[in-house]
Amino acid sequence: MRDDGHHHIVAFDVVAGRVLANPRVFAVIEPGLPDGFRVDRRGWLFTSSASGVHVFHPDGARLAHIPVPEKVGNLDFGGAEGNAWFIAASTSLYRLRLGQRLT
Repeated sequence: MRDDGHHHIVAFDVVAGRVLANPRVFAVIEPGLPDGFRVDRRGWLFTSSASGVHVFHPDGARLAHIPVPEKVGNLDFGGAEGNAWFIAASTSLYRLRLGQRLT
């Protein structure tokens, strides 16, 4: 969950399948604010921001920051083989083909 106005993503435990409990900061996004996000097959969280794409391990450790030359609003995974990564930016749509499936 994104906490509007803050530079972080908040995680919760799900209790009894429907109640959120134990809020905690999962990841800090700097520079910028987190926007769209996706989770791949490994459980890695990819989130967009004004500075590019940030990648986090399921334990919250930062794995990478991928700079993009314009503000990124959203991202998605797809393609016929599940190895395409789409990044929607201010004026461009980027497609990257990766060597492994994301979905």
